[in-house]
Order: sequence, then C-alpha cells, then structure tokens
Amino acid sequence: QVMQDEEDADEVGYADDFQPVTDEEKLLGSMPDEQLLLCKKHTDMLKNGTHPNGAIHEWDNLWQLAPLPVCQVEWGGNGAISSMEPKLMNMFFMSPKAFPITTRYPCIYGGWDHASEVVIYLSAWFWRRVKDTSADFAMGGQKVQCKCCRRAHDKKKQAYDMAVTAGADGEVLKTLKEQWKSARFSWRSYNPDFLRLLTKK
Repeated sequence: QVMQDEEDADEVGYADDFQPVTDEEKLLGSMPDEQLLLCKKHTDMLKNGTHPNGAIHEWDNLWQLAPLPVCQVEWGGNGAISSMEPKLMNMFFMSPKAFPITTRYPCIYGGWDHASEVVIYLSAWFWRRVKDTSADFAMGGQKVQCKCCRRAHDKKKQAYDMAVTAGADGEVLKTLKEQWKSARFSWRSYNPDFLRLLTKK
C-alpha cells in the first residue's frame, strides 16, 4: 500500500492549527506519478525482501537517492537540443523499526502507557512532499495504530449509532458524533508528537 498522504492536518495531530488547504497549495505539495512509482518500487522491494539494503532495521542510512536525470538529445531545425528529464526527489524512509532504541512504541494519545497496544503496519507507506531550501524531498511514513484507542473510538461510534437508532435529538447526536470523530487512534510514523516521545526515550 503506497499512496500520497493528503491528510496532513489529521495526521500531524494539530488539526486546529491548520487552515483549509487550497487547490493551489495541493498542487504545490503534490508529487508526480513518476515519483510515486519510484517510492512504490522501493517499498515493494522492502515488502518482498529483495531490497538491496536489506530489511529497513538493517539500513545504515534512511535516505534513498533518486536516479540522476537523464540527458536527452533531440534534433530540430536549429540543430541538437538537449533536455533533462524531470528530476525525481530523494526519499527519506521514516520508519520506527530503524531505531534500535526500543521494540515498543508510544501512542501519541496515551503515551508509553499504551505501548503494548501500538502496532506498526510495515507494508503501509504514506508519502508527502517536504519543501526544502535546496531541493524538495519525499518523506515516507508508516501507518501506526493504537489498539487501545481504537477500542475507545469504536465504543463511541457504537454509542452514536445507538442514539441514531433510538431517535435522539439533534444536540445529543451532535455531541456524540463530535466525541466519536475526535477519538483518534492512528497516525503516521513522521508525526512530530510520536518522534518527540521516541527522542525522549
């Protein structure tokens, strides 16, 4: 599973600090299909165990450099015209499994108390474009989920569904729906709260 991450506000955990993303901003932050295919190539090799660097916990460097652009020569009426293919971005694989400091991982909502319930989905990679002063790069993050927070989320969803079935009034439904929707349980491995908790460890 490789996809472009378009849920920045929800995934970083600071949804209230984000304004709605405009169409122009989405275009600036998007990645070309060629880049996503390159990311998929690396993640597929990781998944089937054929990556030349081995499993990700064996990597010496989480950076993977993109191939250099290829020079193409075209012959036109005024002679040879050289052009470069669009430059692909370097990739950074933000995987918690690359950190040998721990085999248990914190929950961004429940902290280390939920560590025994946190699961990292090794084959689920999400990609975002990171703007840099010299050159943009692609950052890949794995899906991380807390089973404890998931159970709390499901209970609140069940309470909302029961209220709908019972014909509760609008204000009650609104409150229950807000409680259900705010009960988050998943994030990406490049989430800043997650990285801060790991760094402190």
